[in-house]
Amino acid sequence: MKTSHPFSNASWDDVRLFLAALEHESFTDAAKALGVGQATMSRRIAALEAQVGHALFDRSRGGLTPTHAALRLRPWAEAMGASMRDAGAALAGLESAPEGRVRLTCPPGVAVDFLPPMLQRLRVKYPKLIVEVLADVRVRDLAAHEADVAIRSTVPAAGPLLVRKLCDVPVGLYAAPSLVRRLPTKVRLDQVPLIDWSEEVPSLHQALSMLPCPRVMVTNEFLTMCAAAQAGVGAIVTTSAQAKLRGLVHVPAPFPNVPNSPFLVVTHQALRQVPRVVAVIEGLERLVEDLGLAQSTAKAPSGRVSRSPSVRGKATSPSPP
Repeated sequence: MKTSHPFSNASWDDVRLFLAALEHESFTDAAKALGVGQATMSRRIAALEAQVGHALFDRSRGGLTPTHAALRLRPWAEAMGASMRDAGAALAGLESAPEGRVRLTCPPGVAVDFLPPMLQRLRVKYPKLIVEVLADVRVRDLAAHEADVAIRSTVPAAGPLLVRKLCDVPVGLYAAPSLVRRLPTKVRLDQVPLIDWSEEVPSLHQALSMLPCPRVMVTNEFLTMCAAAQAGVGAIVTTSAQAKLRGLVHVPAPFPNVPNSPFLVVTHQALRQVPRVVAVIEGLERLVEDLGLAQSTAKAPSGRVSRSPSVRGKATSPSPP
């Protein structure tokens, strides 16, 4: 006999409250995150518990502890959440022209160095379009709709995502002209002071660990790194485009054969025909053309992640955020 879904009679609003309580382990914090009253939150969870026939949380002064029943129900609730997000994304495609909000996630360096001209063009062309720039090193989950479009240098592991490589950007060792002039004529890497990534950015920190350069500074933030390099504190590993913008020059020391950094644009497959998302992706394509970095690439097939040989697998270079 076919069993019914444990939330078959529950409203999405109640399931949403349940997921928030699981995440925050506090009715007060969960209510604040969702913009509802704490009393409403507590009452609705109690009603949901009565509906499913089990206590979902143990209450204490220290907060909420999910019961075994709650943990068993969590996958069902998360599946409902994913379905609701996908439904919202599908309806978003009904707009007739680019308007509304697009959440674009990218590293801070890309946001500062490259996005402003593109954003200005989009503002003039599409006055009703709002681009929300999420500039940080956090890798947001596009499959869960934490953002609409992402600029990345690594291919997502999996998910219903579309990936397009717009170009490859050369990576090298760059420093202020004043620092380069102070280096020996035939400089070795172990004579070049380096500004390194801190262990708070483990992937980039490890990528540069192979360099024998003496470390003179470490940081977890790209713009701080660039400012220090411009002041002559040390050299940094960055893309040629970002070095040029900041007046940094190539350090003439033997450098390992580091692959170029791919410029990838990622979005959820459900958003591929949404006008406002298409407008932002086209804006990024124009941006790459303006930088003189454009190359011919094929669009990712619908419904899966594109994995061309040049971008397969993990990070391809120690390019900075």
